[in-house]
Amino acid sequence: MSLQAFEKEIHSLDGLSDTERTWFPKWVRRYSLSVRKGCVQDLTVNRQTAIRFSRTLLQCGAPAWQRWQAVRALACYRDLVLKRSEPDLSDVILTLARLGRSERNID
Repeated sequence: MSLQAFEKEIHSLDGLSDTERTWFPKWVRRYSLSVRKGCVQDLTVNRQTAIRFSRTLLQCGAPAWQRWQAVRALACYRDLVLKRSEPDLSDVILTLARLGRSERNID
């Protein structure tokens, strides 16, 4: 499934907010540009590239909540498109959620 198909599929997925439906495709497209120079075929999602992408976003000044959303978007792409549960990104997602709460002083 291409990125375009992911964008269509994400809009019919239950359990996502309107914000997530808008931003998940944008994050996956940005990830695509960073790992495959925008290739529209299925992307590889692995732990190393997901973490590298998150760190790149950090270097660009993205707060933790945006990095959390970006990695969640990659996990969603992995589930919907690649139809896999690996790599397990749950610890990365939890860490970014914790950092996001800390940055927003919500602890």
